[in-house]
Amino acid sequence: MRARVRALAVFCLLLPPLPLAAAQSKIALTGHVAPQVRSAARLARVSADERVSLSLVVRLDQGLLDQTLEQIYGPRAPAKRNFLTPAEFARRFGLAEKRQALKDFARANGLEIDPSEDRPQSLVVKVAGPAASVEKAFGVELNRYRLPDGRSFRAHESEPTIPESLIPHLGVVMGLSNVPGLVRPHLRFPSKPASSGGARPSTAAAGRVLGGMTGPGPGLSPADIKTIYGFSGPWTGAGQTLAIVELDGFDPADIALYQTQFGLASPPLSFVSVDGAPNLCGASQNQPCNAATLASDGSMVEVALDIELAAAMAPGSSLMMIYTSFNTLQGLVDIYSKIASDDLAEVVSTSWGLDESDTGSAIMTAENTVFAQLAAQGQSVFAAAGDNGAFDQGGQTTLVVDDPAGQPFVTAVGGTSLSGTVASPTETVWNNGFDVPSGKFVGGGGGLSGQWTLPSYQTGVAGMASHQFRNVPDVALDADPNSSPYSICVGGSCTTVVGGTSAAAPLWAGLTALINQQRWAASNGSLGFGNPSFYSLAGGPSYGTVFKDITAGDNGFYAAAAGYDDATGWGSFKADAMIAALANLNVTPGPPPPAAVQFSFVSTDTVTASWTLVGGSTYTMVLAASADFSSIVSSATGLLNQNATSYFGLTQGASYYFQVKITTNPDSAYSAAISTVLPVVPPPPAPANVQFTSVSSSSLSIGWTLVSGNSYLMVLSTNSNFSSTISSAVGALNQHVVTYAVAPAFYYFKVKISTDSDRSYSAPIATAAANLAGSGTSATASPSAPLVLSLVPVSGPITLTFPAGACGPFPNAVTASIPTIAPGPSSGPGGSITPLGPMVEITLAQPLAQFLQPVSVQMAFNPPPYNASLIKLAWYDWTTAQWWPEVDAVYDPVGKVLNGTIRHNSLHAAVAVQAAADLTHVKVFPNPVNFGTAVRGTVKFMGLSLQSTITIYSLSGEQVMTIAPRTFAGATVNDGISGAAEWDGRNSLGSAVARGTYLFVIKDPSGHAKRGKIGVVR
Repeated sequence: MRARVRALAVFCLLLPPLPLAAAQSKIALTGHVAPQVRSAARLARVSADERVSLSLVVRLDQGLLDQTLEQIYGPRAPAKRNFLTPAEFARRFGLAEKRQALKDFARANGLEIDPSEDRPQSLVVKVAGPAASVEKAFGVELNRYRLPDGRSFRAHESEPTIPESLIPHLGVVMGLSNVPGLVRPHLRFPSKPASSGGARPSTAAAGRVLGGMTGPGPGLSPADIKTIYGFSGPWTGAGQTLAIVELDGFDPADIALYQTQFGLASPPLSFVSVDGAPNLCGASQNQPCNAATLASDGSMVEVALDIELAAAMAPGSSLMMIYTSFNTLQGLVDIYSKIASDDLAEVVSTSWGLDESDTGSAIMTAENTVFAQLAAQGQSVFAAAGDNGAFDQGGQTTLVVDDPAGQPFVTAVGGTSLSGTVASPTETVWNNGFDVPSGKFVGGGGGLSGQWTLPSYQTGVAGMASHQFRNVPDVALDADPNSSPYSICVGGSCTTVVGGTSAAAPLWAGLTALINQQRWAASNGSLGFGNPSFYSLAGGPSYGTVFKDITAGDNGFYAAAAGYDDATGWGSFKADAMIAALANLNVTPGPPPPAAVQFSFVSTDTVTASWTLVGGSTYTMVLAASADFSSIVSSATGLLNQNATSYFGLTQGASYYFQVKITTNPDSAYSAAISTVLPVVPPPPAPANVQFTSVSSSSLSIGWTLVSGNSYLMVLSTNSNFSSTISSAVGALNQHVVTYAVAPAFYYFKVKISTDSDRSYSAPIATAAANLAGSGTSATASPSAPLVLSLVPVSGPITLTFPAGACGPFPNAVTASIPTIAPGPSSGPGGSITPLGPMVEITLAQPLAQFLQPVSVQMAFNPPPYNASLIKLAWYDWTTAQWWPEVDAVYDPVGKVLNGTIRHNSLHAAVAVQAAADLTHVKVFPNPVNFGTAVRGTVKFMGLSLQSTITIYSLSGEQVMTIAPRTFAGATVNDGISGAAEWDGRNSLGSAVARGTYLFVIKDPSGHAKRGKIGVVR
């Protein structure tokens, strides 16, 4: 039995919450409809007797799972890790009961249990039966579909339902859909020159080549890899078992040929069939793995690459287990599950994946459950991060990462490029740019997961693109097929050269086998899930010793930088130093914990902790809101010789717990925890009866009820969040009226007693300067007045007149009024637009006159209970009888003010918007467009679905402009929410486009697309 040793990190497994209880007996399992259904043609109902094989994935107790992984990998875990065996894992999570519940349900619905796959320690229960029984069991209708490329598959269009009593036991149902050939191998061949005639060229034909490569092609040999990455030690991976995940076959003779070609030892190979898959090749995995099949099966290269590069790094490993299934998402998860229940491999490498948006949330949840089991059992998993840069779908518009690389319990391996020579290489981000023939961006994968939030081992790491979502990759290695490819043997020859992150992942897996060899020799057990250890090393003083930091280049969106970045993670490894550092990580006794830890200051919202200084040390301090430190308030590393730290803004009456350790050694022990309860000092009530006592065009007076003997702190602002403060001052004793000189605009005021820091502010109040609001009033703006309309709904009409020339941009007088009329029509493009009121009609003295520049509007109103992000300012088009949203408008729910921009005269209203369900009813107008005369100088896109991206191309295919969600660049806007966007006819460099015809492609996150043309006239 392997000894299990821990790695440093705290994190949470992210699984979907249990569905809420419902009155009906059936509960829907979400995320199960295959995204590919939306772009496929439905053919016919599946035959009632068609045999359907399903994988039922057990649902685990989330709280218990978090606690288990915290005990194994958390900062308070023991130095000597004790990973779980599959039997221990099964007992802890009650797999026997859960599996039995799933089997009973299956049998009750006419489904059979597969006895060959009935493994008591597996998270997957394999069942099968006729389609009619499956449809009845899960409340779906199974149909045949055909994709545009001709592939056909079985799927359903509604979410499966199960009895409510089964919810605690069943998390995911796989196999209802069976899209074939979906999962991609992450390998790349060198670019083909025009004269190649379709043959795979050597890298010499591709141009820039790393000098000194000794493999055929030329390409990198195992000796070259060891030279580049600083490996000179005696380690071979002896005693280690590696699992290689595959969805195609291989010829063992190719592996033997590679070992002979480069003089390597021959680790035994074991083919493990999953779901009955044979060791055969070809698109249908039914052909011999020979040179003839290779001509049409690039995936055959993937399998040889994975095995050979893992062997190149760990040639003395005891066993390489090649787990193979059919190329479906179900087959891939079944492989991971069998690796976990077998528990024979210490290290797992997978170079197959699919972008998160095409994988679907149910499959990712199933994978995550299995990866959590692998982590609990101390099995390391490395996954290729993908070969399409930041755009894993392949194009150059949608930012998305690859699955499983984006999984929080997987080490994602990105790609780099080598130049110079093998003896003295320079390493940058792999970026081959946009490949026009394939229509795909080529480079190392990386970016932000759309499925998983930030794992705790990434908490507080500088350089990350997000501190809310999982960042990818974690580490990187050479993957460039053009400059620095790898020589491999496949199809009976060793002349193939290839790159891709498929090469980087098995090399990192092989390195981990060497690390485990050293750890076993020191009786420290396996490394286990690698990220806690990798991030611990990278965040410490030895970062530059064990990692090669990649600081140049980008992956099409994310740029490399010092330290962590979303292009290469922490960088590539320095093999000897990495092995040495991790061989004893977390088991070498560290210095004693800090002594005399105490809270030296405690107030109602602040604590200061101090301890005895040990000269020359830095400290890691943790403040928590729970005694077991599962609820972290703050965790940070202190400065040299700092032996005290303070925390502010804490909650009165709450309990807090503190501990500290020396950070110069990863195994430093934390001090014993201390705790305190913050005192509760009830503040006096906030000032009452706060109101504007007088309002004029040039001043505001505010008063409140006096509390005798107090002075006051008063704040006036033009923003409801008080981020832009006009005045903030302490008033004189007993002062309870204050007056401010102002210009016409909206103002917000709040006041508090100033004699104690814990006194509460009053609720903010808001008003507008008098010449812009009032019942039945009118006023004339001065020439110096700002172009801001601040409007308050009243019972009578409000009129504001701008005389001709008074405000520069207005050539004629302007009248703004709030008529006493009921809300208008409620129609909109694609989705729905509902006026909430009030409505503002802007008219000009000349009927055809228009504003010469946008005018800001602040409209005060208290709407019905809508989501604030869905409240917009809209204008009414009398020609089409529809409301169109001003997408840059923002509603402030605190100040109850809608801030927006008016670009022309019309009827305007505050509205609630709802994006369209799909792209079926997209409208583009005016088309053709003259940007010089069009309303607001833009072409409008209406009827978009949520988070849609618009890309404009020239007829030659050159990308002109991308209008992504949350774009607010002048008149080019797209909030991603309202279903509307506008383009002002400028390219990405800010230059106006020429007249002619342009193509547009609209895509939503689900992969739906809408294409069309725009004519530009001048």
